[in-house]
Amino acid sequence: MQKVVPNLVKNDVVEVFKADKNFKLESVLGDDNLNDDDKVKAISTHLKGAVLNQVGGAKVIGINFSARTKLEVREWPEGMPDLGHFEDEVWAGKTRESRAKEGRGLPLKRYHFPRPFAVCRLPHKDISMQSVVKDSGDFRMYQGVWRMQPLPGCAPSGENAMRLTYAVELSPRAILPVGLIENRIAMVMFFEKYHLLLSISLTVHSFLI
Repeated sequence: MQKVVPNLVKNDVVEVFKADKNFKLESVLGDDNLNDDDKVKAISTHLKGAVLNQVGGAKVIGINFSARTKLEVREWPEGMPDLGHFEDEVWAGKTRESRAKEGRGLPLKRYHFPRPFAVCRLPHKDISMQSVVKDSGDFRMYQGVWRMQPLPGCAPSGENAMRLTYAVELSPRAILPVGLIENRIAMVMFFEKYHLLLSISLTVHSFLI
């Protein structure tokens, strides 16, 4: 994957999970003894996925930075249920900048993922990524969601088009100067999204069909 994804220096597969073909989503969603976060966790254990050791690197203002983390990756062929995301709120009268500033103070919660952009009336498929518990890498916590959504009528005849969006939230350790590199992170993610499209047949082709 590091051959096609910019700034991904290392990507080692540590463990692979097979999908539980006998799993019924309703068996978890209907369990009143579980809260929403525990339901998402329980569902994820039945999904296809892997644990990856990843190292990312970038050069910012002439200085080389790198960050490592161990991620649990899961495929959500029917999309992640809404209970796996933070509730959307109405931000009447608040600018995007003020919302972003306020969001910095929100605590991160495991199995409570950020919500990527998507058109609600169209189906979507997700890939979640979350740092493992007690990860010794450069993030206290890292979690994100790739969201793939078909775009009917947006491709030439006989071809298909897809919207690929990504949302990520992270809590770095003090040794990682995020204040210096956060704009670089945003730019890298922008380009990674389009480079990932080039490798989609190698990485998630079977998932998208």
